[in-house]
Amino acid sequence: MPDAPNSAEAEITLGRKNGMHITPAVMLCKLQQEFPTTNIVIRWNNIELTCKSPLKLASTGIKFQDPVSIYTTGSEAAEVLDRCIAILEAD
Repeated sequence: MPDAPNSAEAEITLGRKNGMHITPAVMLCKLQQEFPTTNIVIRWNNIELTCKSPLKLASTGIKFQDPVSIYTTGSEAAEVLDRCIAILEAD
């Protein structure tokens, strides 16, 4: 996925002390809606998640300091990736 034109990826450690709960999940889904031509995929434990359902993201069980990969594709992939990182590394 990462070598496609207009794509970006990052591997981070989840910085939110409460893990992937509803607040970052909603923020990611709103970001996806803000950039409809860019796709966001979160990979954790060999599970790929889109940012379409906050409840699905929040119920994954991703915990503080878990490694997470973020893939974005589309015309604004780099900007969206940076914003995803900011959401997931913040607390």
